[in-house]
Amino acid sequence: MSPKACKLLFLLSLIVLGHQIHPVLFPPKQEVVEAPEKIAPEVIPEEVALKPEPVLPKVAPEVIPKAVAKLTPKAVIPSPLPEKQEPLEAESILDTASMILVGRTATSSIELQKDGDLLEHASYYGEWDKYRSMLTRSLVTEFGEIRLDHSDRRYDKVWDEERYYTATLRWKVLGEFPYEVLEVTKSKGESAELMKWILTNNQAMEELLLTLHVNDDREKVFGFLSRVWKNEKVVLPKSNKEVADNKKEGDEEEKVDHVESLALNEKYFNLALACAVVFDEELAYKNDPALSETSEGESANVNGLMRYHWYRNKNEKGLLEGDIHRASAKDLTFVVCSPVSTVELEWALKKYRSSSRKKFGQAYSDVEYLMERAVNGLNPYKEYTLPEILKEGGICGDQSYFCVNVARSAGIPAFTLSGVTNSGAHAWAAVKIKDDEWSTEIGRIGGVSKGQGRDPQTRKRISEQDVWMWSTRKFQTRSNVVQVFRHLWMSDFFVSVLNKAEYSESTQIANNLGKEFPITWQRVYELMLRDPTLTETPELPETLARWQKFLKALVREFKDNPRMGSIAIEIEDKHIFPYGDIKDLRRDLARDRRRKAKDAAEQADLVAASIKRESELLLKKDEDTALVEIHQLYSRALREYGGSITGFDDMSQYYFSVMKQDREMAKKAVRTIESAFNRVLDSGSDDWFRIKTEVGLQRKIAKMYREVGDDRKADIMDKKLDRIMKNAKRKAL
Repeated sequence: MSPKACKLLFLLSLIVLGHQIHPVLFPPKQEVVEAPEKIAPEVIPEEVALKPEPVLPKVAPEVIPKAVAKLTPKAVIPSPLPEKQEPLEAESILDTASMILVGRTATSSIELQKDGDLLEHASYYGEWDKYRSMLTRSLVTEFGEIRLDHSDRRYDKVWDEERYYTATLRWKVLGEFPYEVLEVTKSKGESAELMKWILTNNQAMEELLLTLHVNDDREKVFGFLSRVWKNEKVVLPKSNKEVADNKKEGDEEEKVDHVESLALNEKYFNLALACAVVFDEELAYKNDPALSETSEGESANVNGLMRYHWYRNKNEKGLLEGDIHRASAKDLTFVVCSPVSTVELEWALKKYRSSSRKKFGQAYSDVEYLMERAVNGLNPYKEYTLPEILKEGGICGDQSYFCVNVARSAGIPAFTLSGVTNSGAHAWAAVKIKDDEWSTEIGRIGGVSKGQGRDPQTRKRISEQDVWMWSTRKFQTRSNVVQVFRHLWMSDFFVSVLNKAEYSESTQIANNLGKEFPITWQRVYELMLRDPTLTETPELPETLARWQKFLKALVREFKDNPRMGSIAIEIEDKHIFPYGDIKDLRRDLARDRRRKAKDAAEQADLVAASIKRESELLLKKDEDTALVEIHQLYSRALREYGGSITGFDDMSQYYFSVMKQDREMAKKAVRTIESAFNRVLDSGSDDWFRIKTEVGLQRKIAKMYREVGDDRKADIMDKKLDRIMKNAKRKAL
C-alpha cells in the first residue's frame, strides 16, 4: 500500500472516531449557555449564576393563571391574588342560545329538536341557571311578537302560544329551586329524568307551582321526588294479626318490589309531591310505633317513602275511596300526614271500607264520649292506637283524632279543628266528603270562635274559614285556579324583567278574575306599594282616597268571611289611620263591627280586636282623656258584644290591662266587667262544660279584684266558685 493510501485511510479512521466521541467534544448548540457577560449583572440571581441552566426572569411568588395573564397588562400584576384561582369558565352553548316561541316556526321540527337539545344539555351539565337565563332572553324577545288587547282576556293569546306558555312555566319552576339543588342532574340519572319529565309536562309544572310553599325545604323535596323516580325498593312492615286478616283482600305479599314503570311514576306524581312537601320535616308518630309490631318501630318518625308506596299500592288494588291519583297534591297533604302506624291504617281501612265517603264522619260519634276523662282527666289508654280509642272511648279531641285518621286511611283528606265555644274548648273534624266539598260540621257545636287547624305541609295554623273558602266553586275548579295563577306567574316574570306596564296589567287582571282569592288582593297591595304617588305623599287627600277605595272593595268582597281579608288591618294601620280624622276613623270601626256581627257569624274575636284598635287610636290621640273614653267604649261593648265567651274574655282582659295604670279607673273597670258578666253571660246552666267555662271567667274577675286591692271581694268570689265546681262535678259524674 502506497504512503498516499495509508494517509487517506488514517484520515477516515479519525473521522469515524470523531463521530463516536462527538457528544463529548462538541456539545449541541441548543445546550450552550450564553456567557454571563451578555446579561445585565443586576438581574441575575446569585443562585441562578451558579447553575448551568437557562436564566429565568424573576417573577412574583404567586402563580398567575395564563387566562388572567392575558387579560392583565404586563407591567401590572394584581396584588394580592388568591392562593388558587380557577380558570375562566368555558363558554356554554346556553350563553348565546335562544328559542322561537311564537308562531308556526315555534313548532317546526328544527325548533322542537333545538328545544330538546338545549334541555338535554342543561340537564347533562347541570347548567340550569344558564338555561333559565336563556329562557328569559327568549321570553322577552318573543313577547313582542304577540299582539295583545286591553281586556281581561288580554293574556289568552299568550296561553294559546303553547311553547311560549311552556317556557313561562319552565322559567317559574326553575326559579323555585336553588341552582345547587338542580345541579345534581349532571351526576344522578334519576334526577335528570325527573327534571326533563317535569319541564315537558305543563300540568306537572302547574301542580308543582300550586303546591310549593315558601317554607318547603327545596333540597329535600327534590331529593324525595328523585328517589321516587329511581323506583327504590321498599319493604312494607310485617303484618300482625289484623294485617294477616287483610290478606283475604289481596295483600298477599309482605315484601313488595316497587321497581315500577315510568307510567306509574307519572300517574302518582301528585301523591309523591304531597309526600315530598309533608316529609321535608320529620313527622313523629302519635304513639310508640313499636307497640304496633311493625318494622316502622325502628324509628320514631313516619317513613315518607313507605307512606307513598302504601297509598300507591292500595289505590292500584282499588281499596281506597275515590281515585287518589286524580286528587291535587295539596289535598293529598291532608291524607299522607297521618301520624299512625301502617298497621293502624290497615285496621281502619278494613273496619270502615264498606262506608261511603259521605258517611266517614260517622267515625267521630262511633267513639263513645268518656265523661270521666273530661271531668277528672282519666287516661284509659296504654298505646293510644285507633282500635284502643274505639274500644275505650274518649273526649272530643280523641273523637276527632280517630275520625280524621280513619278517613285518611281510605285516602280522604281530613284534619282536626279546635276552638272555643260558650261551653269551653272543643275539637271537631274537617273532612272532604266529596271531590269538590269540604265539611266542618263533623262533631261541630255552635258558638265556635277562632276555629283552627294545622296545615301538615307548612305546620302553620289555618282557620275554619279557609276550609269554607276551599269549597267554593272558584277554588274547586282547577281551570279557574290555574287561570288566576297564570296571571300571577306572568306578573312575577314581568317584575323580573322590569316591565312595569305588563306587571301592572297582569296583577290587576288576576285580581279581576280571582277576587275570591286573598292572594290576588295581596299582590295588588304590593303593586300599590311600588307606586311612588302612594308612598311619597301619604298625607295627601287623593292618596288617602285611593287607599280607602281599595280597602272598601276588599272588605266588601270578604264581608261574609272577614278573616280572608286580613291585609285590611295592615292597610288601615299603615295608610289610613295615621292620616285620617279620628272621628271618621272611630265611626268606620263602629260600622265595621256592626257589619261583622250581622254578616259574619261567630267572629267575636274579630269584634274584640276592632274595639282594641279603637282604644289604641284614643291612646295615641290624648292619653289624659283616653282612659275615660275607653271606659265608656268598653262599657257599651261588653253589653252589646259580650254574649260570646271568647269575645267577652278578650275584651275584658285588654280593657283591664289599659285601666291598670290608674288605680281608680281600674276599680271602675273591674266592677263594670263583673256587672256585664252577670247581665250577659251568667246562664245558671247545669251543664258541666258551661259551668266550667263561666267559672273560669269569674276566677279571672276575682284576680282583677286582688290586683286593685280588694282581697275581701276576691276571697268571697273564690269560695263561692269552689262550691259551684264541686257541685257541678258531682252532678256530671
